Amino acid sequence: MITIKEFSHKELTDIANIEQKLREILEKKNIDSNYNTGLTEHEVQLLLEWIINQARRILAKSFGATNIDDLDLQGLCKAAQTVIHKILINIGLNSKCLTLSNILDNYDGEDHKINILDFPMLGGISKTYLLDITYKQFLAEDYTPQVIQYWNRDLGKKKILTALLKNGFLELTVENSKVYADSFWFTSQMTRQHTEELINKQIKEKYILDFKNPSKQDTFPYYDDEYLEYYYGITQDDLKTPLMIMFERSGNKEKKSWVLQTEEIARIQIQSAEVAANYREQQKTKSHNQPLQQQEDMKE
Repeated sequence: MITIKEFSHKELTDIANIEQKLREILEKKNIDSNYNTGLTEHEVQLLLEWIINQARRILAKSFGATNIDDLDLQGLCKAAQTVIHKILINIGLNSKCLTLSNILDNYDGEDHKINILDFPMLGGISKTYLLDITYKQFLAEDYTPQVIQYWNRDLGKKKILTALLKNGFLELTVENSKVYADSFWFTSQMTRQHTEELINKQIKEKYILDFKNPSKQDTFPYYDDEYLEYYYGITQDDLKTPLMIMFERSGNKEKKSWVLQTEEIARIQIQSAEVAANYREQQKTKSHNQPLQQQEDMKE
């Protein structure tokens, strides 16, 4: 059972701080492509947890449900991925949306939409994540039983599926991308034997390259704001980021639909830079004074 989490004030504050840090990093990367500071693994996990939880909350709320498990997710991937994409845009991240039929050659099975997202990490590297909160629709026994059989074959596949269903995202590694993509072949009209032969022929590294290939991407958004509000009751107010929520709670409530304005973003970035500069200065002072303190301690 996937329950929608209620974040405490402290948890939300911590995540807002991560968002603020990320905004500063992205701004500096736009100015200097060699800028190699990024987020930690823990920070990325916390931010993704909030994004997925919020997308699930919005989708459930639009149908009057308490949890996303109460919904029939069939056909909701477009709405879900649009919501995720719009939250990411508000944070300052630009995700890529893909349709599975663009990844799987000569595919005639169930089509599906996903988001692919890159995070700048410490050390100048980046990590890519696959975001999917509606995959569970393919696990109904009376719908695509062969998909369930595929995942149940070994513990490795079960572990990947469990992580996807619980977290709503996977790190896009060579292994994860192949295991995830291969599962969709079992929704096609081919015989099981033909499907198995086709999967065995696929080059393992092909999928991750296709997932990251810009030519495979869809045009976004699937639904504009007016469509989302009219058919799903989703407004800009639902798409607020942690930083926007914290600003709102601090007393800045003059807008019904909270959207961070350019001047506010600039102010956040300036404050972030000042905090970072002060911290670096403190670290330098601390490092400079440490040998003196050690000498004093030895005298005592």
